Amino acid sequence: MERMIAEVISSRELIWRLFWRDFLARYRQSALGVAWIILQPLFLVGLFVAMNQAGIFQTTGLDLPYVPYALAGLALWQIFSGGVSSCSLALIEAGHLIAKINLPRSALVFAAFGQATAEFLVRLAITAMACLWYGLIPDGFSFILAAMATLPLCLLALGSGFVLAIAAALFRDVINATTMALSGLLLLTPVLYPLKADSLLAKLNALNPLNYLINVPRDLALHGHSTDLSAYAISVGFALLVFLMGWRLFFIAQPHISERI
Repeated sequence: MERMIAEVISSRELIWRLFWRDFLARYRQSALGVAWIILQPLFLVGLFVAMNQAGIFQTTGLDLPYVPYALAGLALWQIFSGGVSSCSLALIEAGHLIAKINLPRSALVFAAFGQATAEFLVRLAITAMACLWYGLIPDGFSFILAAMATLPLCLLALGSGFVLAIAAALFRDVINATTMALSGLLLLTPVLYPLKADSLLAKLNALNPLNYLINVPRDLALHGHSTDLSAYAISVGFALLVFLMGWRLFFIAQPHISERI
């Protein structure tokens, strides 16, 4: 563990340079640039609002406006799904660097996760503006608690990303499978809708750690409290375990990665 931590500390400047290079390259040739970070959640939330007004989708049970509720959920979902997707591609997209330069492979994964973090901060700002528009002003202490409660979600994304980065380097099918799995999880996890207590989906999500890792930070930010803290604590333990095991597996496997890319 000490060697793993020392590797990250010694690579901190490299991680920053890789992140900044990839962030600029991602939006340089796009006409709308960073605006896509804003347009994607607004389009999806607008779609669900339209379905709600048409009676196709119901948001019964909410005690606050739907738009800030959905935007907050999407921002939290994005740091997980975006982090997993970016990290899983980190080794493949940097294949030319790995072949030519001897650099810590973990730096590539941490830099890739930085992309998801940057997008999360932009979408968080959009969520904050929506809250102000609807008159929802969380107190500072609740906001700090919500920020701290988001960290385990980041650890789960990073741990999963480490494992998937290795798997994708071995089998390219992992990339498509990851995309499909994340799409299904978005629909199954109560990110854009509240759960009905007696529904089958609620019973399934009782075993879904993402349910608590997303909804507890959202509840703390928008309500100032949460009723799922015990289940959240178990989910935090799970996220920490996935992170440590994924990082350790990646650290052990990284000397052999160059041969498979």
